[in-house]
Amino acid sequence: MVTAIKEGKATTKDGNKTANCSVTVKAKVINVTEVKLDKTDITKVEGETEQLTATVLPDNATNKTVIWSSSDKSIATVNDKGLVTAVKKGTTTITVTTKDGNKTATCNVTVKAKVIHVTEVKLNKTAITKTVDEIEQLTATVLPENATNKTVTWSSSNEAIVIVDAAGKVTTVEKGTATITVTTKDGNKTATCEVTVKSKYPEDLKVLVKGGTFKMGSNNGYDNEKPIHSVTVSDFYIGKYEVTNAQFVEFLNAKGNQREGGDTWLDIDSKHCQIYKDNGIFKVKDGKENYPVMEVTWYGARACAQWLGGRLPSEAEWEYAARGGNKSKGYKYSGSNIIGHVAWYSNNSGRHTHTVGTKKANELGIYDMTGNVWEWCEDTEHDNYNGAPTDGTAWVGNNYMLRMRRGGSWFEIPKNSRVACRGYERPDITFDDDGFRVAFDKK
Repeated sequence: MVTAIKEGKATTKDGNKTANCSVTVKAKVINVTEVKLDKTDITKVEGETEQLTATVLPDNATNKTVIWSSSDKSIATVNDKGLVTAVKKGTTTITVTTKDGNKTATCNVTVKAKVIHVTEVKLNKTAITKTVDEIEQLTATVLPENATNKTVTWSSSNEAIVIVDAAGKVTTVEKGTATITVTTKDGNKTATCEVTVKSKYPEDLKVLVKGGTFKMGSNNGYDNEKPIHSVTVSDFYIGKYEVTNAQFVEFLNAKGNQREGGDTWLDIDSKHCQIYKDNGIFKVKDGKENYPVMEVTWYGARACAQWLGGRLPSEAEWEYAARGGNKSKGYKYSGSNIIGHVAWYSNNSGRHTHTVGTKKANELGIYDMTGNVWEWCEDTEHDNYNGAPTDGTAWVGNNYMLRMRRGGSWFEIPKNSRVACRGYERPDITFDDDGFRVAFDKK
């Protein structure tokens, strides 16, 4: 009896008789029963590698050859040694398969995007100068260009002066200086832009009127100028000149000629109006840029004054400034007892307006508070001064159908041009001698 023990050949011999049989012994086949991986889930970043190890069972299996594969090679690849390479963000499955029996084991691979950190942020502008109520778009550039997280936040050092939205749009609010800062979420890198906000109304055209107490009204004029009464006015600024056509055109091109109170702010269709519209743009007739705007309603005057960063003066403020404030010499007209020295009025105007500031200024350096054009004030009309405020504020009652105007015009006689004279008109009415000047609070 021959028993195969191990692979090889053997010959038997019995006594003197012989017979030969060649025996070939082959190795016993141990089949694979299972394959395992050392990891069943891995997370890698793009470009990183991970070595997986397969264990084929049983340990003495005859054929322990395995094959490696990836369900999505665009996400991660695997070589014939089980080395996994992360390619791009996503998920895939690595499978190891035994050649004997097709036994399998898997590992889920999650690939995350490679984090490229922010190194710097820049702004397209580091300093800007704007006027009140203007907009400027700032643009932030985050470096490097392929940074993973390019999120930024925006902030203003003083939102009373400048505000900025989440997209970098800057809106100016008030005169002053503020700093806009952009900050990256990754790394807190920053860049800044200094914003200087100027008033739409040039500072050199404002006159400081120091506060004081004066006698308002007159016993030598009309009944609505009585009784004479003491008024104490606080410090404020007022325009050196009446608002010009050039200034009003800027306002119209920014806001349009809107309707308010039943009519447009400016009667642009009047033959006397020195402003016209050409292809959607408001323009001033040649040579009339520095003439006072006229044919403007009270509503239009108020809207423009606010757009310029100011307001209409109260009657008390107007009269106090016209009289020369705390430097007053008691003149009948603003700056003189001789009307022709300080005013364009009925006797010298030629029946039209003139360039602002061509006559003599008053004691405070303010021009044309007598003559040229009537100037709208904030107050409503009252028959007299009984019950009028004594603190210089506007007297606004229930008669909204009439608003006050002061100073006379190129059309008026001297009596109607005195600093105490009070005119009034419907706020929605325009004339070729109605204009205004702007007052500003002292802050």
